[in-house]
Amino acid sequence: MILEYKMVKTHEGMQVPNWVEDGGYFGKTDFSFVGWSPNDDVREYYIPDTITVLTNEQLIARAVSLKDSDTTEEEATAQANAWLTKHGH
Repeated sequence: MILEYKMVKTHEGMQVPNWVEDGGYFGKTDFSFVGWSPNDDVREYYIPDTITVLTNEQLIARAVSLKDSDTTEEEATAQANAWLTKHGH
């Protein structure tokens, strides 16, 4: 699952939620990030229902919208596609 999430405040400081297996990607100014966790059919733990699940297309659009002036749209799309491939999408 491609997840949009925010950090969790703990006594040790800000942390990625435990249910995000690989996170910290494509951060936005609203403090949200993209992460990955296994799909429901293979996952043995709960992910809050309030978490936004992104489609491949939404992830690519997010990556393109966050690109800097030195990155082309094609490069941002390629980065997003590489992330998707790494996570089996």
